Amino acid sequence: TKGATILGMFILGSLVNRWVSVKFTPVVSNVQNQKGAYIDWSSIPNGTKGIQKALELQAQGLSLTKNKITTLQDNLDSLIPGLMGLLLTLFCMWLLKKKVSPIVIILGLFVVGVVFHVVGLM
Repeated sequence: TKGATILGMFILGSLVNRWVSVKFTPVVSNVQNQKGAYIDWSSIPNGTKGIQKALELQAQGLSLTKNKITTLQDNLDSLIPGLMGLLLTLFCMWLLKKKVSPIVIILGLFVVGVVFHVVGLM
């Protein structure tokens, strides 16, 4: 039984990053790229030749847009990818350990998610 519990927790921990998605949308910085660091869409031909040219330029490392926008989620992912999903999962497990009803947790996550989306945090 103990081995099955350990295996179950290991599988849960490895799948949290895949199943739990938390995205923070506030913009941290908006920097304009230098000329030549992004694709100049006015110089790209129309049609399939233009698509091919744009894909070639992007493969060379050019940005698709004039501005480089960095969000809070980009910064968090550069530190530890999936950290917020893991923390949310551990928080829910802690609530379950404290005998909070799973229905209350689900409804609470739903309400918090909607409120944070309306506020512009997620």
